[in-house]
Amino acid sequence: MGQCCSRGAYAGGSTVFDRSNPPLQPPETPPETPPPNGTVAVDAVNSAKATPATSFSDTSPWQTTYPAGLPPSPARTPRKRFKFPFPPPSPARPIISAIRKRQGQPKPPKEGTIPEENGGEDEGNLDKNFGYPKNFPAKYELGKEVGRGHFGHTCWAKGKKGELKNQPVAVKIISKAKHGTYMQLLLCPVVLIWVVDPISLTRSIVVLLPSVLPVMYEAFLGLPIVQSSVRPCSCMRMEVIQAEELVNVESSGIMFMGNTLGIERREQQAKNLAIVSKLCIPCLMTTAISIEDVRREVTILKALSGHKNLVKFYDAFEDANNVYVVMELCEGGELLDRILSRGGRYTEEDAKTVVAQILSVVAYCHLQGVVHRDLKPENFLFTTKSEDAPMKVIDFGLSDFIRPDQRLNDIVGSAYYVAPEVLHRSYSLEADMWSVGVITYILLCGSRPFWARTESGIFRSVLRADPNFDDAPWPGVSAEAKDFVRRLLNKDHRKRMTAAQALTHPWLQVKNCIVPLDILIYKLVKSYVRATPLKRAAFMALSKALTEDELIYLRAQFSLLEPKNGRVSLDNFTKALTKNVTDAMKESRVADILNLMEPLYYKHMDFEEFCAAAISTYQLEALEGWEDIANTAFQYFEDDGNRRVSVAELAQELNLGPSAYNLLKDWIRSSDGRLSFLGYTKFLHGVTIRSSNTRHQ
Repeated sequence: MGQCCSRGAYAGGSTVFDRSNPPLQPPETPPETPPPNGTVAVDAVNSAKATPATSFSDTSPWQTTYPAGLPPSPARTPRKRFKFPFPPPSPARPIISAIRKRQGQPKPPKEGTIPEENGGEDEGNLDKNFGYPKNFPAKYELGKEVGRGHFGHTCWAKGKKGELKNQPVAVKIISKAKHGTYMQLLLCPVVLIWVVDPISLTRSIVVLLPSVLPVMYEAFLGLPIVQSSVRPCSCMRMEVIQAEELVNVESSGIMFMGNTLGIERREQQAKNLAIVSKLCIPCLMTTAISIEDVRREVTILKALSGHKNLVKFYDAFEDANNVYVVMELCEGGELLDRILSRGGRYTEEDAKTVVAQILSVVAYCHLQGVVHRDLKPENFLFTTKSEDAPMKVIDFGLSDFIRPDQRLNDIVGSAYYVAPEVLHRSYSLEADMWSVGVITYILLCGSRPFWARTESGIFRSVLRADPNFDDAPWPGVSAEAKDFVRRLLNKDHRKRMTAAQALTHPWLQVKNCIVPLDILIYKLVKSYVRATPLKRAAFMALSKALTEDELIYLRAQFSLLEPKNGRVSLDNFTKALTKNVTDAMKESRVADILNLMEPLYYKHMDFEEFCAAAISTYQLEALEGWEDIANTAFQYFEDDGNRRVSVAELAQELNLGPSAYNLLKDWIRSSDGRLSFLGYTKFLHGVTIRSSNTRHQ
């Protein structure tokens, strides 16, 4: 449902455009008749310089292949796998090398020649047999295409037999084969190409002869046109306007990767124009990695079952050419379409309803050990066109199973929604929460928190810039809503709220959201039961200083463990996890964390000690009232817990070597040999020194 990132192609014009972050808003009708799907008049032949217009929401005036009543998204988010050579200081070099290694793509040639076939693995040696049933045509009748994305296109279909007889469904079709290599455009003496840049969503016109079309395409993408560069090609949306009337477009040979593009004919001011309404190339199974991606997507959809905000999976089929994934049909359109239909933003109350649904399904996925990695408005569909219709999350093509203490390092996602730690190649479930924060920001104000004209610029903005909460409409947004977004868009992933925590945030408390079990509780309790007595005393003091807002979350989690006589043990943690088990949880081995909580087998925790075990110092530090909490906690620690400690003992507590002794001296008061306030707060964090000997042991 999404698109890759690519560079823009520019053409000349005399108009000066706003280069600031464009808001999300419905398209406006210009006073004069513009070029097709455009907002500016561009002299494509005489101009040599480009000044692209900026628009996030303009829609194409041409007909679409979507069923009646289901318009396509007027703007798409750049998507998926980042493959372009970015100038420093962006993290592009490791991005490119990681993607090339993952996909088996060769380095671009230095000379002007374009390599032909076999850019990656030998396709003939790949096993493309998934073991799925091969009787798809006997069970389903395929209809119109309703969506197209990186990993294939989706069609409307109707069941012929069985439980789904006469019931409409959605079928995602993923191609197995590769056909061609070069874009060919024949019988077209002069072609005007109206190029939509998916990064800035600007348009420009390029005048080309068919023979130079591949050269233009290579320049536009920054990559040679070889089979292995098909992934970034899927981002492109082009409109080819031929100056002379075409009788049959298929005979004209407008092809790319073996896919003949459909042409729609329209009358515009007495001119016959042939329009290629959309160029979107599906991901082909040309490497072992891409085959495994498809297999994993089906496995995740099948394993994740039972949540009301997750698209239903029915079955998977295959034949010699395609894989068919049969799912629930959502006919209400994308969340992005709803945002645009409301003038570019939601009211706070309506945004709460949407965000609560997103958090609910994200919390469910995270508990099962699944990280989505591509959360964005385009990947949330409404079941019907009703205003109060529930949403469903879709597109698990980039999702993966993840163990509780595992870190991932492959860089995938959509540029505007990618978390900083993803670009640093070390991330976990928190990356999804960053994406939820970006979605919430867009819902509340109608613009993106991180924006630039180029992909490398977007990445630099994500890594360095802070969201703007000063410009309109933020002064009219509640303080609770702004705090909610800030706590999700924290660049330190350790300070970010989890989905379950976000559901208990004061901004959403009026919705009375059902709070699910949080896997973070298991991670924190595991660390607590293995901590030293001094560390446990420090956390016990901190728990006594918690605010009521934080206690709401902890009470909910304690209740989900079903305590006996006000206490919980390892048995309670085991039973709570077992109640939520699915095939996905088994695949991601979430239950393995219970083996690391064995010390709790002989111990029973009351609520007070549970609070001490289940709090995160980093998350508390993100609160505006952290200084007051820390001061109050230190007073409790002084009264009960603080004791004389030597530098060597403190270093051993923190697993540091002798090289850290000089630093740790500042943490201990010279008057009585106990931890100072600075030492107490640092001790809570568990600071490590990179240069210490123990760091690399």
